[in-house]
Amino acid sequence: ILTLLIITYGLIAWQTGDSQITRAVGSLGLIIITVWAGYEALLLSQEIDSAYTKRAWQYISIGLMLWTVAYEYEGSIEIILLRDRNVPSLSDLIRLAGAMAFIVAFASLRSSLYGGFGRIRDILDISLLVIGSLTLFWLIFFRSILLIGLAEPIPAFWAQVHGALGLILIPLLN
Repeated sequence: ILTLLIITYGLIAWQTGDSQITRAVGSLGLIIITVWAGYEALLLSQEIDSAYTKRAWQYISIGLMLWTVAYEYEGSIEIILLRDRNVPSLSDLIRLAGAMAFIVAFASLRSSLYGGFGRIRDILDISLLVIGSLTLFWLIFFRSILLIGLAEPIPAFWAQVHGALGLILIPLLN
C-alpha cells in the first residue's frame, strides 16, 4: 500500500516539479529490487540442504527485508510529512539491523566451511577483519571529521555508519 502511495505522489510530484517528493520516489527502484532479492534469497534458502548455508541465506533475506522496510519508511516520511527525516531516524536503526543480519550471514557462512580448529581460525580471521575495517574507518573518515570540526559527533556518526558497515561487508564477501 505504501508503495502505491509513493508511486501516486511521485507522479504528482513529477508533474509539479517538487524535488523533495521526487527524491522520495527515487527510492522506489531500491524498494522493488530489495523485495525481489529478499524473496529470491528466501526461496533459495528453502532448497539448500546444509544447515549453515540455509541459515546464512535466511539471514540475507531478513537483511534485505529490513532494508525494504527502511526504504518504505523513508519514502513515506518524506511524502506524508513533506520534510526530511531526523538523524538518527527509525529507518537508520532498521537499516543498521539489516546490515547486522548481513554481517552475521557472511560471517557464519565463512566459519561453517571448516571443522574443529579450522573454524576457530576462521572466526578469529573474521573478528580481526571486522576490527581492522572499523579501525581503518575510524582513522580515515570519522576521526578526520571530528578533528576538523566539520560536524557534531552524533550526526557525523549517523551520516557515516552505513559507509562503515559497507567497509566491513566488502572484505567479508571475499
